Amino acid sequence: MFLVYAVANDKITELHQRFLDAFWEEEIDASGNIVDSEQKRPMIPRKKIRAYLANVEGVELDPSRSVEVTRSISKAYSGFVHGASPQIMDMYGGNPPRFHITGMLGTQRMQEQTEDLWNYMYRTFISHIAVGKAIGAAEHVEILIQKKLQFEENAGKFYE
Repeated sequence: MFLVYAVANDKITELHQRFLDAFWEEEIDASGNIVDSEQKRPMIPRKKIRAYLANVEGVELDPSRSVEVTRSISKAYSGFVHGASPQIMDMYGGNPPRFHITGMLGTQRMQEQTEDLWNYMYRTFISHIAVGKAIGAAEHVEILIQKKLQFEENAGKFYE
């Protein structure tokens, strides 16, 4: 969404440019030796990207709170992806107690993940619609909006 807003709002900021410059930069210099490479690809702090998004999206919200909410959600999911202790311990349980390292079938986590899957699908619709609008694919955007509305209706959720 960070890049989509730059296109949709026709305003590529200095932060966008730095992000894109870093994105296209090589990890290794011309020596080809990763250990001795002096190439240091700069990383744009997520905090700055979250602040930009909060300012663009949070017209009626407190931008500082929006940044903190998205940071908290990101860190919680990151723990599952990168293996932080609290999330790893979520994989422990059952009778007899054990670590579920081949999946969580038959545990309470299945229902939680089933419910959360809707969130991923919904965010996918939102992202595709935003990108479609940014690149001027109006026909595809209309189709996606209709599919999103149908998805919401099927799930018993109605948003404006």
